[in-house]
Amino acid sequence: MYKVINNRRYNTETAKKLGYWESDQDYRGLYHEEEILYRNKAGNYFLYGYGGAGSKYSKQIGVNEWASGESILPLEEDDARKWAEAHLDGNEYEMIFGEPGSAEDVQATVRIPAAVAQKLTERMEKEKCNRNDLILAAIREYLK
Repeated sequence: MYKVINNRRYNTETAKKLGYWESDQDYRGLYHEEEILYRNKAGNYFLYGYGGAGSKYSKQIGVNEWASGESILPLEEDDARKWAEAHLDGNEYEMIFGEPGSAEDVQATVRIPAAVAQKLTERMEKEKCNRNDLILAAIREYLK
């Protein structure tokens, strides 16, 4: 599925699949749901969801008539983490986001030149990783 939302591309064919969850309903049932967490080449997270006619993904096709449907929901990184905490096991979570941060983690904000930002974006797309992971790896390497 391919969508442009808020001038950002979300494509399940080209994004990296990070995690999968499905409800315990019969896959042919009205209330069955499946969700897949993705990260696109720009490092943006999104959720692809599919469900039966009684699910939150259903589409109205007539008066009191519903069919199965699908949608894409963009997620901020914190929301992607919360989804993963709720739907994946600990090993799957750590494969995506690394070990959960300790209370000693500190947030830092840095302004960088546009040319450096462009190179950072290119590297993120090449390595299919997010900005935070890439910058953190570079800082760790520099501080060795």
